[in-house]
Order: sequence, then C-alpha cells, then structure tokens
Amino acid sequence: MSAVRQEQQPGAPGPESIDVAQFAPEAVLLKGETSALYKRFRRFHRLGTPCLLFVGPYVKQGGLDVAIDAAYGLRDRFPDLRLAAIPSGAIDHAFLDECEMRALGLGHRGIVEWTVDASELPFWFASASAMYAPAWSGTPDAAMLAAAAGTPLVEAGSAEALVEACTRLFDS
Repeated sequence: MSAVRQEQQPGAPGPESIDVAQFAPEAVLLKGETSALYKRFRRFHRLGTPCLLFVGPYVKQGGLDVAIDAAYGLRDRFPDLRLAAIPSGAIDHAFLDECEMRALGLGHRGIVEWTVDASELPFWFASASAMYAPAWSGTPDAAMLAAAAGTPLVEAGSAEALVEACTRLFDS
C-alpha cells in the first residue's frame, strides 16, 4: 500500500513509518480540514455502523469470501451492518466475480471495490468499526494503517469465528 513509506536500512524488516496525520481516527478526520471530504465519502459509499472492512487480495486464499459469509451471519443481529472490501494485492477476476455475486445479496450494505484511490485509503480505515485481513493474506501494511486509524483488527480462520469476534466487538 503506497501510504506506507519505505524508509528503512537494507535488510531491516518491514515498513518503518506511516503518516499518522493522514491515517487518523474518525474523530480526528471530522475535526480537520478533510471533514467535508470524509463526510461526502461516507455518504457516497453509504457507510454506516457497524462497518466491517476487508483489506486483502481478491484470491481464494485471501479471505474475501470469508468476510462476505460473515456479513450474512452478522446481518440478523446487526441489520445496519456494512461490509466494505478494498483490494490489496493480487486479484483473481473469476473469484472476484463470484464474490461480487454473493455480495449483491447484501444490497447496498455490501461494497466490493475493484480499485481504490490512494487519497481515499484513510477514509476507508477511519470508517470501519473493524478490519478483517487474514494473517495469511500478506497485508501487514493494512494492519498498521488500521492501527493508525484506531480501527480494531479482527483475525479469524473461518466465517463463524469472524462472526463471533465481530459480535463481541460490535456489542461492546
């Protein structure tokens, strides 16, 4: 993800810095100069609460299908739940088509973006009540960006485990 600056010595592990002024919690974005843009972004995408954000590759091992299944499992208890998915990494277009067909059943409460403008990345992370990026999906930058935005990271190996974790989080 381009929002993470690579300022590291050769051989050092992982990214070193994140622009925390840009990737800020929602309360900060609502008070800053980006307030109007952020509000327009939320209205345009119909993002309410709770919002489960998936960030990862759109491939079978990436977990997008798990997030969609979890959204179906959560919607009875949380009828206003939004699922938003943004890509990070590889995209298998046949798999993406399958996932989009499933997400259509969620109506306007299921958003699967094909691409994401870098300027909107902070808004996606700040809008989320929780972010799901499976550990095996290879998206460590997304976890750091979620942390900068104050968004809890939920990891689960199945839709059932994700439903359970999100239920505990959203009920608190």
